[in-house]
Amino acid sequence: MNLLHFDGARLLLAAGILLGMLLVRLIFQKVILRHLLRITALTSMRHDDLVLEAIQPPLTCLLVGLGVYWALETLQLPSQPLNLPGYVETAWRLTAMALVIWLLYRLITPLAAFLEDRLFRNDETARRQFAPILTGVLRFLLITLAAVFMAHNLGYHVTSLLAGLGIGGLAVALAAQDTLANILGTVVVLSDRPFRVGDWVRVDGQEGTVESIGFRSTRIRTFAKSLIVVPNKLLTEKQIENWSAMTYRRVKMSLGLLYATEPERMTAFVENLRQLLVTDAGVDAETVTVAFTEFGTSSLDVLVIYFTHAIPYDEHLVVRQRLNLAILRLAAAQGVEFAFPTRTVNMTQDGKTVAVVG
Repeated sequence: MNLLHFDGARLLLAAGILLGMLLVRLIFQKVILRHLLRITALTSMRHDDLVLEAIQPPLTCLLVGLGVYWALETLQLPSQPLNLPGYVETAWRLTAMALVIWLLYRLITPLAAFLEDRLFRNDETARRQFAPILTGVLRFLLITLAAVFMAHNLGYHVTSLLAGLGIGGLAVALAAQDTLANILGTVVVLSDRPFRVGDWVRVDGQEGTVESIGFRSTRIRTFAKSLIVVPNKLLTEKQIENWSAMTYRRVKMSLGLLYATEPERMTAFVENLRQLLVTDAGVDAETVTVAFTEFGTSSLDVLVIYFTHAIPYDEHLVVRQRLNLAILRLAAAQGVEFAFPTRTVNMTQDGKTVAVVG
């Protein structure tokens, strides 16, 4: 009777522990988490909300598992003919490790979101392209470390296993140097951000628009519509010229006027042309240069340099065409004529000029 009474008391105690942990789980879900969610809703950050969403399922399961473990420990299960306490201990250890790994696995989502906001704050295209890769790498690392940790706790010789993996990994690394170099190039592109998708770039003499940035290579669509695939390792070695990163777009040209142009007419034309460019809304006024610079072989050369606010090439061409037409009208209004290449040949006979060919 005493033994039966003792066992019954332990059963009641175990049931009380289990019910108590279920009550703690309910309080955690209905009171504590809801209060924390109301607090995080008042903040401007989204990462704290993601953290609470991530920890809720693993923690609630951990509370239930802890209640079951304590309840079974209270019952003092027999160790003969089967070592039930040992099985319970092993099962709880594995369950606890699995729940912790599950918790860390779910926390990767807010961690990846935080890193994405830091790395791709102003580039949604790059975010969509690299976010899955970033999340996948973090999860792969976690699963690998978790597998090694669980194997160690189950009594396996992890040191010898890691040594074997190290030798095999070295062989793989030597055979995959280019792949590793391309991955490093991807990291450089992500951190330095020399260009983004849609930019007009020139890499190692190849010029075009960046179509996509992959984990191994970058694809550039040339203006001839051919596709160039550049390994990302080259991006760490070659000079990259990003035309889309220009603050202004430059125009440089030389206007050749006839040698018959009088000095006063030249002076007026240069000054009026400078005013034309300075007062145009599409031109940066501080960068305008207009000067009569050269006595050319066939013309009097006027150097013209200015920068347009329009960066996209099609918009730049609109501004440039408008100004070219204005220059033509200005030249016509002032009676200035543009020269073209000419050559005069004097033919002489007996010291006298007999013909002039122009």
